[in-house]
Amino acid sequence: MNGHFNDAQSSQYVNLSASGGNTILSVDTTGSGNFTGHEVATLQGVFAGDVTIVIDGEAHTFKVA
Repeated sequence: MNGHFNDAQSSQYVNLSASGGNTILSVDTTGSGNFTGHEVATLQGVFAGDVTIVIDGEAHTFKVA
């Protein structure tokens, strides 16, 4: 996955979804627009708001849905 994409494209690569009191981070390395991500991490205690993730040295902000 290349971190050099703009915020408008970010949802094609990364998805954050609330699950109880946590957030599930899913990633689709193809960024094809048809999100088929895989769960890669659980952010414990994070369940609302925005999360900033640094990918290849570039910060991207995602909203937890």
